[in-house]
Amino acid sequence: MLKEVENVHQSQGPGFRRWFTDDLLELIVWYDDDNYLEGFQLCYYDEEDPCALTWRSDSSVIYSHIDVGDENPLVNQTPILHPRQHYSVAMLKQLFAERCPDIDKSLSIHILNVLEKEHLKGSF
Repeated sequence: MLKEVENVHQSQGPGFRRWFTDDLLELIVWYDDDNYLEGFQLCYYDEEDPCALTWRSDSSVIYSHIDVGDENPLVNQTPILHPRQHYSVAMLKQLFAERCPDIDKSLSIHILNVLEKEHLKGSF
């Protein structure tokens, strides 16, 4: 089940972020200074492939493959997001629904609504 990470390092500048994690998902949520939801990123594995779904309040959903940057065991590089063509919103929606009961109800409902809209658009 997704649990909130305490004492998340905050970037300088406006707003703040929250971070939730478990063994299958990571959820990063961005808020503005007025506690308004600005966006979220849901990271998951699709057939062993690390992926991310990013939603921002001012744009559409972006699907990405995560290049984790650790092909070299001696150097950890910064993960990079690359566009992804194939994705399974239905699978992600079901996985999130199963793992979100311990997070804020209004937040989980918003994320499920975003996933449902994407699913209805004809996503895989």
